[in-house]
Amino acid sequence: MSHLLKLEKVMLNYHTKTGETLALKDISICIDKEEFVAIVGPSGCGKTTILSLISGILKPSSGKILLNDEPVNTKSGKIGYMFQHDQLFPWRTIWQNVKLGLEIQHDKSDSSKEYMYNLLEKYGLIDFKNKYPHELSGGMRQRVALIRTLVLQPNILLLDEPFSALDYQTRQTVVDDVSSIIRAEKKTSVLVTHDIGEAVSMADRVIVLTKRPATVKAEFVIPFSKEGTPSKKKINPQFNLFKDKVWKELNEDEKTA
Repeated sequence: MSHLLKLEKVMLNYHTKTGETLALKDISICIDKEEFVAIVGPSGCGKTTILSLISGILKPSSGKILLNDEPVNTKSGKIGYMFQHDQLFPWRTIWQNVKLGLEIQHDKSDSSKEYMYNLLEKYGLIDFKNKYPHELSGGMRQRVALIRTLVLQPNILLLDEPFSALDYQTRQTVVDDVSSIIRAEKKTSVLVTHDIGEAVSMADRVIVLTKRPATVKAEFVIPFSKEGTPSKKKINPQFNLFKDKVWKELNEDEKTA
């Protein structure tokens, strides 16, 4: 079976004035089409670095990263990136913010505009298309940021702690919203998070990394991953079982730090 994304024995060395720092060591991960994978690990272990490698922002010191069986630095597929903050421009309307990626790609096609309109309508934002970011709640802004990424129809979506800037009350609602949209649009996704509950409730599979230099320590397939929203999955009897399993792997690594 051909995987959508493959990391094969990826290693990354950072070069500084004082020498080399080994950040990642022999990272091998395969992700299938429409799969949602979460990556967790100790602080500073290189979780976000893996996203930077997948996106092509960084190049591995050794090993391969393939998307659709092609190196990620080729036009093998579009990669979407969702950051900790929504990155919306305050002087642009919601419509103009969502259209930004299409403008950068010089895409003026009617089909792309129609797709953009349909996404905004489908996810309850069309009535706000002429509003400005400051007029929307934090949760709505994150929904706009996600739709701006989806408009470009990426093959894979990278999520770098996208909920960490939200307050506790807003966070669960936004997690449910974003997860539902990703599932509905059938997007292959990779989430980096410090929140174990978030990882277990959103992902089909959770990958646990060791401390730096990071290697893959454990993987957990979540058997109830398709059973509703993350908030509903948190009341599944197996949720705490898997949350504890992931925590134990992380805690063991922290004790040896």
